[in-house]
Amino acid sequence: MTWLKTKLHNAWLHLKKWGIAVLATLGIIVGGVIYAQPVTWSWTNATQREDGSIFDPATELAETQLYCDGDDVNSVAATAGADTAVIVEQAIGRHDCYAVHVDIYGLTSARSAVKTKIVIPASPPGPPILDDPV
Repeated sequence: MTWLKTKLHNAWLHLKKWGIAVLATLGIIVGGVIYAQPVTWSWTNATQREDGSIFDPATELAETQLYCDGDDVNSVAATAGADTAVIVEQAIGRHDCYAVHVDIYGLTSARSAVKTKIVIPASPPGPPILDDPV
């Protein structure tokens, strides 16, 4: 009977460690989502394709693809030449981003210069201000 109690106790300890690890991981994932902040990224539309040929962003620009930290975080489908900024929800931390423009023929521009932004947590709202009843 003592052997069984020991086995059950060890299994319980193992399960508890595993459960804490799962909850901590979920907390980090959810925390990353909760602590995202809106960030505005802006650019000047390209006028040259990656191969060096010229294009007119006012008539030939199909979309702008924003890449942050190596991932395509936002593809902005635009009326040709219209959009030069986008607001993206990004996690707390440092982000290095660049834009690539795609023309109506599917050809791309070279990467824009890399811009770096640091996203800090927003201050939590203060307590509500209660008016005294008159």
